[in-house]
Amino acid sequence: MSTLTNRMYGVNPLSASPRRIYFLFVSMGFIATLCACATAALPVSKPPASSQINWQHPLAEGLVSLVPLNEGTGNTFHDAVTKQTYTASTLAGTPKGGQPPAWIIPPMTPDYPWIGPAISNNKATAQAINSALKNAQFIGNVKTGYSYAVLVQPLDETTFGRIMDGTGAAVITLYLNIPRRYPGFVATTWRNAANGPIVPTVKFKPGEWILVLCTVQQGLGVMYINGKEVARDTHVDLAKSWGNQTGQLSYNTTGNGAMLPNANFSSWWVWNNRVLTAQEASQLYANPWAMFDQGSITH
Repeated sequence: MSTLTNRMYGVNPLSASPRRIYFLFVSMGFIATLCACATAALPVSKPPASSQINWQHPLAEGLVSLVPLNEGTGNTFHDAVTKQTYTASTLAGTPKGGQPPAWIIPPMTPDYPWIGPAISNNKATAQAINSALKNAQFIGNVKTGYSYAVLVQPLDETTFGRIMDGTGAAVITLYLNIPRRYPGFVATTWRNAANGPIVPTVKFKPGEWILVLCTVQQGLGVMYINGKEVARDTHVDLAKSWGNQTGQLSYNTTGNGAMLPNANFSSWWVWNNRVLTAQEASQLYANPWAMFDQGSITH
């Protein structure tokens, strides 16, 4: 036992009684537990702009796109995987007078326990964050499956919007407020063997942030909200689910810039030939940017 420990507890381990030694170790264990709890409670922040992916991290395996929205200013948005920078742009379906998504700093709340910038979709009137790459360059030659996620704050239960969409089949697309059928729900699309749509849905509360993660493999699609499984379907056909993609990937709109959700966004992720597990879904929610070299910074 160190001299410092002796001084702290006033115990000489060579002369202390077994009871005093037991008390000493119980006390040290209690202090260690308090320290661990305090560390676990520290808030997590986004890594700085231009941070690099740590390809040795388990959550980095299979990543083909990660737009962390950590610039905090300007109208360009960097993809940490492709190294492409996407400029907010006006597409055929962009609302008249559309402007780049506005930067915001979400306050820390129980549903947003992180630190860092995010963007507003300008009440569903923003320009598109449109990738220079096509959908099929992200999800292609799929053998094992794929996963996709968004950290989003839906703001109403009426505005229909599409997230991570192209102009063909909806492969990694998420929806808010499907008209007439699912207002107030987040949804996605998978396909069965007959190429029929499978549409899992989960209710959301406007104004609350949710991290939506979907995983797709042969015979199983799973949707997670905030690290917990909320929907699954065992009739998923993998080949049908990722086929028939066309157009470039647009992150905050449909492929032509229309059908914008009234929402705020904090990050988008796409994995190819990678099916995240339930444990990894939980880990992603605990630290959404852990796959960066510096990890997420704790304060």
